[in-house]
Amino acid sequence: MNDHSIFLKAYHCPDGRTIHYSAARLHEDPSATTGTSILDIDIHNDANHGDNDIKNCPCWVFFYPAGPNRRLLDAIVSRYASHFQCLKDVIFLCVTRPGKGGTSSSGLAKLSSSKNGNSKDADNENCNTREKLHVATACRDVVAILDHYQISKTSLMYMCAGSTFAYSFAAMFPERTTGNIIGISSWILRYDPTTSTSSSSSSDSIPTQPQMYTLTHKMAMKGFFGPKWMVSSLAGGIVNSATGLLSMLPKDFAEGRFQKCLSDREKSEWEKQFPKTDEEKSGFIDVMNWIHADGESGVGSVFVNAPASPSEEEKG
Repeated sequence: MNDHSIFLKAYHCPDGRTIHYSAARLHEDPSATTGTSILDIDIHNDANHGDNDIKNCPCWVFFYPAGPNRRLLDAIVSRYASHFQCLKDVIFLCVTRPGKGGTSSSGLAKLSSSKNGNSKDADNENCNTREKLHVATACRDVVAILDHYQISKTSLMYMCAGSTFAYSFAAMFPERTTGNIIGISSWILRYDPTTSTSSSSSSDSIPTQPQMYTLTHKMAMKGFFGPKWMVSSLAGGIVNSATGLLSMLPKDFAEGRFQKCLSDREKSEWEKQFPKTDEEKSGFIDVMNWIHADGESGVGSVFVNAPASPSEEEKG
């Protein structure tokens, strides 16, 4: 039995690469009283679903922020499931980026010979840096998973650093997107007006983009803190170590520090999502630890296909 709202998967590419990802299928049976079911898309994918055959279902691909991984999709699906009301099943996918969580690095990608889609080839996208090659490979990995399930189009969802990958995917593969993109930018914070009223026409009632870390960001981009690759690696290391540091702190203390920065409305949502009981003092820390337990090898993945034979790899 799956204790979470997603299923951890892995896919063998014809060229020998491996892609790890998470997936979920939300299904509502109007005749049942159990509410929304969260299904394994590889088990519940047969002709009995009729119009709900997986290739005909709406699909959302989630591009996670820096630090977390494919397991963050669990928080989104579990939160959305309680509000799910749709005649058709909906598919959720989240693909691990190259070189992380068991997914092969971008250095092993044969982009020039890729046959995934008929969009612009990665070589024509000026992939002359490691960063561009990394993003292009990540986008093509998403297409590989979509192709595996015969999903022709998908909507896109992102958080923070995932925006780069989401918009790059839309630019590289416009024919594989529905045109729907939703996301949370790294520079947009909550807005809780405290002085404005419904009758106020003051500019204070209009949310504006906060100018946080603008100078720091500009200095980093100009190389004041060293080469971008070094800054990127350093930032990634700091983010990845955050969960380890949280685990060393008392759960109540760590949770309290997080809640201190939340608005009243956010605190209310927090309590709904992570209710405190005698058995579970802090569900939030437990969820964070589970997400980061994915590791470098993609712990818990179930392969959906057999590896390509040596002869097929040579052809790829």
